[in-house]
Amino acid sequence: DGLGFNPTIVYHKTASERYTKVRDSLVFQPVGGDTPTYAALLSYAQIMSEWQEPRRILLMLTDGEPNGFYRGEPEKVHDLQARMSKAGIEVYAIGIEANDTCMSKMFDKYVMTDFTSLGQTMLGGVEQMLLKNGHAHAA
Repeated sequence: DGLGFNPTIVYHKTASERYTKVRDSLVFQPVGGDTPTYAALLSYAQIMSEWQEPRRILLMLTDGEPNGFYRGEPEKVHDLQARMSKAGIEVYAIGIEANDTCMSKMFDKYVMTDFTSLGQTMLGGVEQMLLKNGHAHAA
């Protein structure tokens, strides 16, 4: 039950890398700044499937509908996040001024926010999602 192969646009920053390397790697975006949501999620599914950490959490921020919304991409995203969950990868999404209907089609666990409340949402709402099983599980 593989999660998929072919990582594309997503860049994985390790703890030892400086943020400037990440910033420089994101200058070229071949799709004009629009992120294909499924491809991004698939990339991280592949990367994270190799991790050995006891808890693997993906926090995905999105500001709109995926590029393929009209072609059924939300359903593909939902299926992939469900497979990631079965493989032990927790997927949490933050919809930044996003379409709630689209978010609910893509993610089981998500919160909605706007740009002015993003910080509070990340510190508050996401904390509640991550800690819902108790503090011992947040290690």
